[in-house]
Amino acid sequence: SFDLVIAIGVIPWLEQAGMAIQEMTRVTKPAGHVIITTANRAGLASLLDPIICPLLLPLKLSAKKLFIRLGVRQPAPGMVFHGNRSIDRTLRGRGFVKVKSMTRGFGFSFFRHSVLPEPFGTRVNRSLQRLADRGTPLLRSIGMAYIVLASRAGGDD
Repeated sequence: SFDLVIAIGVIPWLEQAGMAIQEMTRVTKPAGHVIITTANRAGLASLLDPIICPLLLPLKLSAKKLFIRLGVRQPAPGMVFHGNRSIDRTLRGRGFVKVKSMTRGFGFSFFRHSVLPEPFGTRVNRSLQRLADRGTPLLRSIGMAYIVLASRAGGDD
């Protein structure tokens, strides 16, 4: 058993985050901690870029299935955007208590190409991040990555 389990950059590549969190529960000591990062489905960059916009997901999935069926494209794994609330709910269901969470990163892209020239883009990102860190409504939840620190409930298993 471990005092700390870290899954940074792992969860977005798993279709079923719950199975990974279940394994984290198994190996984390009672009163131990986990740190998890996920790709934020509601991140500003995701909402603005048509390639990763969750609002266009049904259309993209239909097109992908059609291209695979026609033999134009091979099936390939892709990043999975797990909702922040879904991750929180899964952690709770596995006996974890959220200690702290935040979203980080405010990039702007269009078809995965940066639209703000450097160093201006970095300044915009830092300004938005400062506002998010202060708890500014909306901004506090639309960073590109969702980061969670959770503690496993103590007791016997």
